[in-house]
Amino acid sequence: MALTIKSRSTRNKTGKEVIMKVKKQFVLGIILAGCAGGIFASFSLDSEHATKQVVNLMTVDPNFSDSDVWRVVKERTLVGLTSVGLVVYRSDSNFGTEPLKKSRSVDTGPFRNMIKDKLNSASFKILSNDELISEPGSPLLVVDIHTHGPIHKDFYITEDEEIAPSPLGYKGECHMSLWQEGLLARDRNISQYGVTWSGKMVNLEWAKTRGDLENSIRSGVLEVLNDFIVAHLTANKKAADVAKK
Repeated sequence: MALTIKSRSTRNKTGKEVIMKVKKQFVLGIILAGCAGGIFASFSLDSEHATKQVVNLMTVDPNFSDSDVWRVVKERTLVGLTSVGLVVYRSDSNFGTEPLKKSRSVDTGPFRNMIKDKLNSASFKILSNDELISEPGSPLLVVDIHTHGPIHKDFYITEDEEIAPSPLGYKGECHMSLWQEGLLARDRNISQYGVTWSGKMVNLEWAKTRGDLENSIRSGVLEVLNDFIVAHLTANKKAADVAKK
């Protein structure tokens, strides 16, 4: 299934959205990816070779998402992006309880504020919920933070290179993705909302206390956020260089 991203300039006076005519039009194909569900692959309509590259990678290489061609394909969906919505999900699995206690919530505290400030410094406008709904494509940046503990690692290696039993502690993962609305190429009356860019999964460092864990989360969030900002800068610089030619 292939889709085309909706653009800001596609709205006419009646509010009806049409496909943006640009020098290179991007088409997106859905694939499965992580907890987000679907992720779109984009490529240029004037390049059959790019399509074949993506298809061949997906059908023969389970690690296709680590390839350069896939990275470029994802980065293209960031071209022209200047405004995003932002949501931070916090989930926790407490292995110290029986039965296992799980929780999931929307974080509105210091981590969200830190991300917002960092994005503002990178010249992104953070959209309110009302602005996000009315923004073409409704680009939403999703930060997913999952922690679990207290758990017991069997052993660890000390500074003296000795094997010692590990104390109870906490660990987790952090991941970032960009969701946007796209149109199905074979039927442009059908729209789909899904992931158009997804960063790497960052493992949070082992932490012995909840306080240590908060510091570890902060480091992990900054790492995935920088990954997104660098990808955005790279994609837009390439697009600007092409436009000059």
